[in-house]
Parts: sequence; C-alpha cells; structure tokens
Amino acid sequence: MPQNKKKLLLELLSEEIPARMQARATDDLKRLVCDGLKEAGLGFQSAEAFVTPRRLALVVDGIPEKQPDIDEERRGPRADAPVHAVKGFKGSLPKGAKVEKRQTEKGEFFFAVVKQKGFPSDILIGQIVIDVVRKFPWPKSMNWGEGHGPWVRPIHNILCLFGPRASIAITLEPGRDFRTTETMGHPFLSPKWFAVKNFADYKAKLEKAHVVLDPAERRTTIEAEAEKLRAPFEVLMQHINYIVDLVGIDYVGIGSDFDGISFPPQQLDDVTAYPLITKALVDKGYSKADIHKLLGGNLLRVLKANEAQP
Repeated sequence: MPQNKKKLLLELLSEEIPARMQARATDDLKRLVCDGLKEAGLGFQSAEAFVTPRRLALVVDGIPEKQPDIDEERRGPRADAPVHAVKGFKGSLPKGAKVEKRQTEKGEFFFAVVKQKGFPSDILIGQIVIDVVRKFPWPKSMNWGEGHGPWVRPIHNILCLFGPRASIAITLEPGRDFRTTETMGHPFLSPKWFAVKNFADYKAKLEKAHVVLDPAERRTTIEAEAEKLRAPFEVLMQHINYIVDLVGIDYVGIGSDFDGISFPPQQLDDVTAYPLITKALVDKGYSKADIHKLLGGNLLRVLKANEAQP
C-alpha cells in the first residue's frame, strides 16, 4: 500500500554566521541530512537549502511516513549441526521468524526469513538532525552547552516540522528543549516568536518579520534599493554646470577614478561610460575648447605648472 509523502522543514537558528561560511554551510546541511535519509532507507523527491545571517534552513519534499518493511534472509548452521548450534541460531532470531531447511550446493542448511518493520520516519529524522548538529564541518566553531559538540555560534532554536503541523522533538542536552514549531524574525525589527505550519507559511511569515530567506531574492532586493541611491545622470550634469558657473571653466576637472564610490551616478557604471559625459557637454552647448579643459586640459595645465616650479 503506497505511503503518504511528507515534507521536512528544518531550521537551525543561531547567533550571526560569518558571511564567508554561509554558502558552504547550506551545501553541507543539504548533503548531511540527505545522506542521513538515504542511509536510513528514506527516499525523497527534492531538497533545497537556504541561509540568512542567523539561520540555516532546509526543506526536503516527498519523504515517506516510515521506512519500508524488509524481508531479510539469514542462513544458519547445517541441518546436521549439533543441537546447541541449531538452538543458538533459532534463539538469535526475532519473534515470528520463519525457519526452514534448504538444500544448497554445499549441503542442507537452516534458513530463516525475518520480517523487519520499518521505523517511523519522525524518529529517524530526529536522530539524523542530532547527528548533523554534532558532526557539522564548520571551518571554525565554538563550544556551547554540553553533550552536543561545537557549532559556529550558540544555537538559539531548532525548528523541525514533518508534514503539516507535526513537529519532531529535538534534544541535544538534558533539560533543554527547543521550540520545534516556532521561529523568530529579525532580532531588532521583529524579535517575537511565532508559530509555523509549513514551508510556505514559514517563508511568508519570515518576510513579514523582515527576513528574506532566499539569498537570490535578497540580492535582487538589495540591488534594486541600491539603484535608487544612485543620482540620475542629469543631476551629475547639473552639478558640473553649477561648479563651472561658480568658479569658472578654467578651474574645473572631471576625473575618471571610480575607486571608493559605492553608488556612482546612473549610466556611469565604470569608465567605459565616460563618453556619455562628453556627449552631454556637447548637447549643453560647451565649446570644443571648454570640453577639452574639463576632460583633462585643466588638470594637465596645473601639473605642468607645478613641475616647472623649482
């Protein structure tokens, strides 16, 4: 009979994870948990890991509710073996094992067919998570608490949901339990705990709590906001006109060194866009001689004058 497939949501919430360790940590979390599931005989359909400055998260879809049942065959002693050997073989078998004699090329032997019931997945996943935390390969880590190994920074909580609303208890040390159905958002903007139902609910509530889970989405948002900080190209030209009117055409120079500028004017991402300034100066009616002064002539004049001095 086919089993229902469930989704695992795991989050390890800690203090700040160093930026240089975050990308590798997502790969390690995904690899270790998925390897643990495979070793436990638990298949899955997909797995995706996420990271924010304070959390590692993993969602694994398509996990069965329990391990598959296994029929294991064990060969015992020869049929003519001493009685105590036969008794020892039968005594080692679990209750309900079927024992029979079977002829082989090497003679007649006792065989047993042992039916092993699969363990519930939530029990196995709980142990997998504990093993992952204890063995996680951080480049650098620190000890915190007792009995569970080091972590990059002290862990505040472990959220672990298997299926809708079904949490998995995680205990790393005696007397300390985690809020396995809860998490929190930004530590300053939204520090309150909130309950989570599933991955979609988790992601949506984190966004409301000022946390964007997906690094690619965060990058897109940051780039879009940074673009708003860049002055329009026309504002740059207005500034050049203002300075020329203020001090005179002979005392203004436009440089092309972009080092140290976090947000250059729009359209001027690097020096390859420099001709846009030349064209704008022409469009605004500057003469060829004045444009020459602005684009290096004045600077060369001052440098030559200083070199000529004794």
